[in-house]
Amino acid sequence: MGEFGAAMDALIARSLEAMRSVVGDAAHDIQVGGRAIAPVRLGTLRASIKVDGPREASTVPDLPKATPRGPAVFAARVGPTVVYGRIREVGGNVPGLKTRMDGNWLRWWWHGRPVFWNVGAYSYTIKKTGRTVYRKGRGRQMQHGAPYLRIATDPVRDAFVPMVVRKLTAAIEEVTG
Repeated sequence: MGEFGAAMDALIARSLEAMRSVVGDAAHDIQVGGRAIAPVRLGTLRASIKVDGPREASTVPDLPKATPRGPAVFAARVGPTVVYGRIREVGGNVPGLKTRMDGNWLRWWWHGRPVFWNVGAYSYTIKKTGRTVYRKGRGRQMQHGAPYLRIATDPVRDAFVPMVVRKLTAAIEEVTG
């Protein structure tokens, strides 16, 4: 095979490195976008958004079953490491007295305004008098999601194929020189 075989080996090696690089660049772009969009009070959520990878998909735990596996398939995970990161992204029920931030209060930003919710208590307004009554309780509190990572992923997803084409073209040009 000689020179042709060596050129093909070089092309394969550079192509694999190009794909690993594209996945890493995309993951870091999502991280930067997520940090820019994430709701901020103290900055803990923002700072906790980390990238794990890129690595071969077969070595990344907890990937969906539909994700292809193989030596030329790379994956990276991007997400927050704080315990409340998922519920800020998708929303859901916050358990009563089990979840605390700032004492007994949950605090977050919703549409540019701070929201304060006393965990373990609820209030209602009596219609006739207009008086607000506070009751102790252990009920769950619903928190609306603020999809910071999903929003950050959309522009990266749209730019992914052009990134692949650009990197693979550069890899081919390096070999064919």
